[in-house]
Amino acid sequence: MKNFRFCTVLLIFILGSEIFSQTPDISSIPDSINVTAVYGTSVSDSFYIANTGDANLNYNLFDYNSLAIGLEMLHENDFSIFPGTDYTNSNWTSLSGGAQVTGNNVTGVLISPQFSILDCEGFYLAFDQNFYYQPGSYSKVEYNNGSGWSEVYFQNADSSTAHQKIELPSGPTGQLRFTGFTTKVTGNTAFWFIENIEVVGSWHFYYDCSWLTINSPIEGIVTPLDSTLIRFTCDASGLQTGRHWVNIVIESDDPDEPEKTITVHFDIVLGTPTNINTYIENDLLYVTWDQAPGADSYDIYWADDPYGPFTYYGNTTSNLFATSTYWARKFYYVVAKSDE
Repeated sequence: MKNFRFCTVLLIFILGSEIFSQTPDISSIPDSINVTAVYGTSVSDSFYIANTGDANLNYNLFDYNSLAIGLEMLHENDFSIFPGTDYTNSNWTSLSGGAQVTGNNVTGVLISPQFSILDCEGFYLAFDQNFYYQPGSYSKVEYNNGSGWSEVYFQNADSSTAHQKIELPSGPTGQLRFTGFTTKVTGNTAFWFIENIEVVGSWHFYYDCSWLTINSPIEGIVTPLDSTLIRFTCDASGLQTGRHWVNIVIESDDPDEPEKTITVHFDIVLGTPTNINTYIENDLLYVTWDQAPGADSYDIYWADDPYGPFTYYGNTTSNLFATSTYWARKFYYVVAKSDE
């Protein structure tokens, strides 16, 4: 009988310790958050850390790790320093943020330094240009992948303002040579203007979470049956369009869930062309618009009816294009495009 009484008292003690124990309980943590910003801008968002337990919850945002996918820039020259870092130049001159060769029977040669393309595949050369043709003139681009120079672009029959995107051959190194020969015929002088030279590699993964800023304290205490708001900002400055993501890891003293992870998906989109206007000058119809953030070029569509159907007209790297006034009426819309 005494043994029975002892066991009864012991059982009550164990149950009592369970009944009166106090623990925190982290909750209201989303698995993911989706935010979107226009290229070059920033956006803010927030989430809650809630405590549904009966003891204080101690938390710490201890780590971020992120992954993004983007195009690798292998070489670039925006001519902010003329003729470009380590470029060699003959007869090209600085003009309007680019380089130009012009004159009668003038040959201009612009050669880039060598750059590494080892282990790169599927890369291309991109540049903007304005080639004003006269008989006998030409524009030419050559590329040296370590095995000698080869021609990748040549124009000797017509003027062109087309943005160029040219696939390049693989090799251990890369080097560019731009050669323009200009002539003067019946008072008109040929010229070749180039700018925004880029050699862009294939898609690759890179790790960077500097675009995410936590604006709230990264550690703190949430009292029972209360919550704390965590604010953060995603900054698209300097990032490519597309999806970026980061994991925010929350450590706490919740005995059941000591670690929670929130994935922030950050989508960076192109801006939209706005304020489309038209005007007529010298028997040409001009269509203009405000430049869209992040756009490298614009596709132009037109139709006879404002409700369509619209058909593709052409592409331009500027925010203006000209067409004939032959048609009685036309309707246009403009779509921003990105090389990335």
